[in-house]
Amino acid sequence: MNFFTLFTAVVLLNVLGFFDPLRALIKNAVAFGFIKAQNANLMIFVDCPPEVDPATFDWGTAALSALNGWRSPGPGYFVWTLASLDANTIATY
Repeated sequence: MNFFTLFTAVVLLNVLGFFDPLRALIKNAVAFGFIKAQNANLMIFVDCPPEVDPATFDWGTAALSALNGWRSPGPGYFVWTLASLDANTIATY
């Protein structure tokens, strides 16, 4: 892996279902082949358990737990490298 290889994840705190439409969009994009299923895992949605009041839920701990549980998938997953760049593309994945 070279210096420019990037693995990243985005953690979204889904307070009161705010990001439910985005989650549905990603699911549909995977179903229609616009996003590889493995790449959908780059978005981590943190939901409040139904039995807990969202106002008292520890969102910070839940976000850190989600980040700690995420593992880099390794080469061939979602990799941007300078070698993948040419005049017609921004990145390969």
